[in-house]
Amino acid sequence: MIRLLLFSALILFFSCKGNETEKLDDVEIVFYKDGRTSVYIGQDFFENQDANRLNTEGVNLAKEGYFEQAKNKFLDGLEIEPENPCLINNLGNAEHELKNYKSATSTFEKSLTISDSTYLNAGLNLGLLYWKDYEFEKSAKILEYVLSRSTKKYEIAAAHLQLARTYLDLNRCEKAKSQLLKAKARWKGISGFDKRLEKLKNEIENCVQHGV
Repeated sequence: MIRLLLFSALILFFSCKGNETEKLDDVEIVFYKDGRTSVYIGQDFFENQDANRLNTEGVNLAKEGYFEQAKNKFLDGLEIEPENPCLINNLGNAEHELKNYKSATSTFEKSLTISDSTYLNAGLNLGLLYWKDYEFEKSAKILEYVLSRSTKKYEIAAAHLQLARTYLDLNRCEKAKSQLLKAKARWKGISGFDKRLEKLKNEIENCVQHGV
């Protein structure tokens, strides 16, 4: 299974001992030894320096696997900037890693809503959570929305990748194949995805689309 969790961070230069790290433009992708994949994203705006610092501290804790401590940092940041979609999104990621999936979903929905549906990182994470909850139609809808709005390479790449998985589970084989080809083109050069993409390719090749 391929899954991408999208954290937002201003500081990306952080050593992840024992894990494989690759970059796509200003995005850092960490492939953990336990099979998890997280994406750490730059260029988010904070009005308050303390909120910015707390977010960065939380992201760095998350990179090391200290998700409860990371969650507390994001909550502290939200005391300062309660409507910051980046902090809300990162809180959702911490809840996800802590397996609080219902809370994570509502938190991502809040991040998207509070940004007037412009904070697309939260949309990508929602696409993943809806898929994990077997809400495949909702997953496809939000991911297609991200693709219709985004101009960022990593957002487009991540949306194509998850859409391939989602359409496969919807038994829409041709759409799954199309999304996989687009995902492979976007993630070209990121070796950490090679085996994951090949596995998904084999699953899609075995897909038999029934009449709908």
